[in-house]
Amino acid sequence: MNRLFTKAAIRITTVLLVAILTGCSDNTITNVISADDWVAGTESTAYLPLAEGYTTIYSVEYSDGTDDMVTLEVGRQVQLAGISAVEWFSTSGDGLDTGYVHATSDAVYFYESASASPEKILEMPLLLGNSWSRFTDIYIDDQFIDIITDYDKDDVDGTEGTAKTFPSSGGDIMTVAGSEGLRLGDGTYYSGAVKIYNASETVGKTNYYWFVANVGLVKYVIGATDSSYPDGDIVGELISSGY
Repeated sequence: MNRLFTKAAIRITTVLLVAILTGCSDNTITNVISADDWVAGTESTAYLPLAEGYTTIYSVEYSDGTDDMVTLEVGRQVQLAGISAVEWFSTSGDGLDTGYVHATSDAVYFYESASASPEKILEMPLLLGNSWSRFTDIYIDDQFIDIITDYDKDDVDGTEGTAKTFPSSGGDIMTVAGSEGLRLGDGTYYSGAVKIYNASETVGKTNYYWFVANVGLVKYVIGATDSSYPDGDIVGELISSGY
């Protein structure tokens, strides 16, 4: 009888402890690693899948009333001055462009071209209030990275660039605003979209980005004001993703 009572008490205590710990983790965003991630065990790619062939398509609207369709597709692995990266192809009304993405265990770096300085577009862990610099003091594999000049873009992919592949813009500091439910214009709903923001290039405006685990960037707003939000100068929303 005593043994049964003891086992029951242990089970109850364990359940209560799990419930308490779960309730205290509202600001922690759990990273689910996709089996298709090109870097095995890399948490940072959970929010920006980099498997070859992975494609996202966005409907983009501009404040002047015009619109566009932008397709981003992950290409093959390449070497940029000794650093492994993947090609990132962008197709839109402006033409075709190629950017590059390098992932480490705790960050994702974007290169507008093979000769450009990297931008840190994600840094783990994605906790409420955490922030990082896009450009200053960037270290990859314990090596300071300034400007990659060893390769010309055409030597890598043979294409000319026409536009920036990733819609990053504005100020240097990126900040995590938290995780929230997000409904897109087509009705698609994401219960745990990670919202990140930084200052726009125009004073008084802010840029916003929403990432979802195993999907990637699902929405972005460039140049929003307090009165225009959630609209802005540019609004992009995911309409398709997959292989």
